[in-house]
Amino acid sequence: MIDNLAKLVINNGGTITPLLIPSELTDGTGLCNVSIFIDDNGDILANIRHVHYSLYHSEFDQKFYCKWGCLSYLNPEDDISLKTGNYLCKLDPDTLEVLSPQKIDTKKYDIPPVWEFHGLEDARIFRWDNKFYTCGVRRDVKENGEGRMELCEIEWNDNFCFEKTRDRIKPPENTYLEKNWMPILDMPYHFIRWANPIEIVKVNLEDKSTETVTKGTLNMVSSEVAIKKDDKIDLPLGLRGSSPVIPFGDYRICITHECKFFHHHGFKKDAQYYHRFIIWDKDWNLIHLSKPFKFMAAQIEFACGLAIKDDNFIITYGYQDNAAYALKMPISLLDQLEWEGDSPIKPEKVTWHEPLIYKKQDYSKYKFPFPGLENIEQNYSQCYQDLFVLSCLNGKKDGTYLEIGAGRPFYGNNTALLSQLGWKGISIDFDPNLITAWKFERPKDKCLLLDATQIDYINLCQKNGLSRYIDYLQLDIDPAFNTFKTLEKIPFDTLDFGVITYEHDYYTDNNEEWRGKSRALLLSKGYIMMASNISPDRNSPYEDWWINKKYIKDYNKNIIANLDQKVLYAKDYMLNG
Repeated sequence: MIDNLAKLVINNGGTITPLLIPSELTDGTGLCNVSIFIDDNGDILANIRHVHYSLYHSEFDQKFYCKWGCLSYLNPEDDISLKTGNYLCKLDPDTLEVLSPQKIDTKKYDIPPVWEFHGLEDARIFRWDNKFYTCGVRRDVKENGEGRMELCEIEWNDNFCFEKTRDRIKPPENTYLEKNWMPILDMPYHFIRWANPIEIVKVNLEDKSTETVTKGTLNMVSSEVAIKKDDKIDLPLGLRGSSPVIPFGDYRICITHECKFFHHHGFKKDAQYYHRFIIWDKDWNLIHLSKPFKFMAAQIEFACGLAIKDDNFIITYGYQDNAAYALKMPISLLDQLEWEGDSPIKPEKVTWHEPLIYKKQDYSKYKFPFPGLENIEQNYSQCYQDLFVLSCLNGKKDGTYLEIGAGRPFYGNNTALLSQLGWKGISIDFDPNLITAWKFERPKDKCLLLDATQIDYINLCQKNGLSRYIDYLQLDIDPAFNTFKTLEKIPFDTLDFGVITYEHDYYTDNNEEWRGKSRALLLSKGYIMMASNISPDRNSPYEDWWINKKYIKDYNKNIIANLDQKVLYAKDYMLNG
């Protein structure tokens, strides 16, 4: 078993950062169990759990020093409650250090606690339908300590941070304790309740009720089982929730935890905590399960956070309820973990990378400036595609687009910035959850639920007000042969485009087929390739960028074609330094 993942990460180019809040805010008591979320603008957001005590836990053959045995809580003398508060903050994108923590104001919905643990414990943070949420377990509203997950919408800016709503979730069936539900980031209002076998519940925020308890009234919402499978794996311990479930290329990935409970002499209860990576496909079939590991060889460790930035996982976890850390782990290190099965199971090649975000402070570094660039605060595309289009068209503000494979409304999206600059067009996707997200986040833009390989594109453009010349065509649907199948459906003899970004996914293709076929077709239609083998890192060539000189005769002459590299790192191509 890997008993010190942090050491393995550091020895292979990763980093570890302690997550600290000034002691004048915490009185020097414990921080732990941090959750993180990378927002659409690239900001790394974190929720840090602050416990108003210091946990003493005897480990590494230490003897018990008090009558309570191996575990005891050390409280401030003037407050001996076991209280949790939560601080929201941003993390520095380079160092992962805490920036400007703000405590969440919960007094609007708080009622006097009637059980020993107070507050919202182990809250995960995330955004659904453009609303910012925390969700954790609360056990302080009933005398028996009944625990329920609570979903809280948060209003947060530089001046305030407070709960806007708080809804206590009724589980599908009555239980004593519900905790550690894992939010599925790309499935709004869905959580993994159990991981082995998998059970996914959906929360219905429209089905509201109230419940009267001893000290007040609770706002309640219902939940129901949405997906349940009967494919339990024979493991020695149950898989419990830890991190959110995040997209991972064509898959989803999270971290789970498990506890091995035991008793010391004198019947003092204790536990060992372990964690695993688990990977599902989009139909929730289990693809890979790592063997258990520890972060820093301690008995009590707990991970609440997992995100992907560039080619790294960012994992946030607590150590003995006293310390919080952010671990930047190269994704390639998955290959060095131990995996369940008769032989080591290796995850497939990573097929998603975090967007390379341009921000206003990068203005002087941008290689292909255009009118209006100085006013752009940030872009959204994965590899600056939106900025490339604007560079080719000299900052055009009334352009048109056809976006095939829309994806998320802002995160990694190629038309969000264009829309903000006044462009109009049509976006297409085959995922109903994404269509719903567009309705909430970009309600003025058209995103249609269609199979891109079966569309009559002339009819589509006519019905939606697009002319036979369109400034920008994006082609990006998975897998690569479907993107090429769609390219063949485009009637290039009738429709013309100024700029095309085409995703061939060469780095996941076992041969030259789809990249070669797409290049031959576009060249035959008179398009000129400006950048080939664009990559979000230095190892993953996945796109070619094209222009049509028939319509862009006076394209930005600052743009230099780059066609001779096997891998063209987008950041090197678009930015200096």
